[in-house]
Amino acid sequence: MDQRSEDPAASPNQTPPGPGRLRGIARFGGRAAASIGDQGCTAAINFLSSMFIGRLLGAEMLGIYAMTDVIVRVLRGLTLSSLLEPLSIYAARRSGEELGAYLAFMVLSEMVLVSGVTLLLALGSFAWAKMSGAEMSVVWAVIGALFYANLILLQALLRRQFYIEGRPVKALYQSIANLVLVILGFVAFWYWGGADLVSIYVMLAFAGIIVCVVQAWRLSHRLRRPTPRQRRLFRRETWNYARWNIASVPISQISISGVILLAGAMLPIEAAGYLKVGETFIAPFLQIVVGLNLMMLPMVSKRIDTMSYAQKRRQIGRQGLATLCVALPYSGAMLVFGPWLIQIGFGSELMPAAPLLAVYAIIPICDSLNNPATVFLSAEGRSDLKLIANAVRAVLTLAVGVPLIWAFDVTGAAWARAIAAAAGPIMSWACIFWLWRKQAGVPTS
Repeated sequence: MDQRSEDPAASPNQTPPGPGRLRGIARFGGRAAASIGDQGCTAAINFLSSMFIGRLLGAEMLGIYAMTDVIVRVLRGLTLSSLLEPLSIYAARRSGEELGAYLAFMVLSEMVLVSGVTLLLALGSFAWAKMSGAEMSVVWAVIGALFYANLILLQALLRRQFYIEGRPVKALYQSIANLVLVILGFVAFWYWGGADLVSIYVMLAFAGIIVCVVQAWRLSHRLRRPTPRQRRLFRRETWNYARWNIASVPISQISISGVILLAGAMLPIEAAGYLKVGETFIAPFLQIVVGLNLMMLPMVSKRIDTMSYAQKRRQIGRQGLATLCVALPYSGAMLVFGPWLIQIGFGSELMPAAPLLAVYAIIPICDSLNNPATVFLSAEGRSDLKLIANAVRAVLTLAVGVPLIWAFDVTGAAWARAIAAAAGPIMSWACIFWLWRKQAGVPTS
């Protein structure tokens, strides 16, 4: 075995790292910075969208945006679980013609899956409006969200190729271009007016179309037509991993977005807007976590079969410590600067959301501890264990959400979100260490 792929314990007589090791550390740091920057651009777009809608269109419209954004999140979770995670794991183990065929299979699968689901949801929205008498402005907001979801999810799939190649800086360049286009769109709305929720979704979608064209042109040179045997292999491989992940999508969204839907149903619609402000503040950190996942999952997947029990424990501990060191100052900054940023960015109408930030500041710390365990569960191919962890969080969200909202209004909803987040690392770490002890032949009970 190549000793350079090992992670040996430190020794008092070990020589200092040479120039090659230092260059490797610098390259890793550069890739990590590019991954975080890439996801930071996505977080900036989400933050600007929430701030612009809340400040210009008001708390009620921000509440509608928060609820339609749940649809986008569910579709994003469906695509991530069924296609993007398997892509990060199995594409990293392929090369040459087989990799080109695999990428072509996944791109076509994404287009069929997302367009089919969004078409059904659009038709269902019109049917629901006819039966319930809902305002058509809400229905058109849902249609706008579905149109936007098609483009943003295709963009996410196309951009994933850069992480598989270990070149996240190229993904960063395209994310910066997308962010610049979105900023120009908001500036145009600010000066010339005409902004409503549907037009904002359309603007976000067209900004994504321009970037998608560039990404698709680059990827097209690598695609190859899969043979019938390859298609059967890819379908079986993807389904065996994704079946548990697909079941996790609605369950995981209950623990993330369920409190917004509960608050929107049990309280005035403005309450969902206040919760959306809290979600907006933690979104940049969650995107940092996503960026680290995008970089680490292909790397861990390549080595997972050759790593010992001790190496896995060291690696997961280092990742957990690294993300925790980012989460702690981030949560502190939320507490110190959050109310001021709400006043400046969202306006006085949304200042009732300021006390919620003290509760929402708990969530980055919990997610920083949850992230390494979920990466290793994915690399081990144990999406069934991730389903169990997500199911516990979802049940906990509903079990504590309804009574807390009933007793404490919107503050109770924020606490329900934080409690579910705290359950995440407890369940994920319990699952991964149970799995590793079982693999190592250590008694698990």
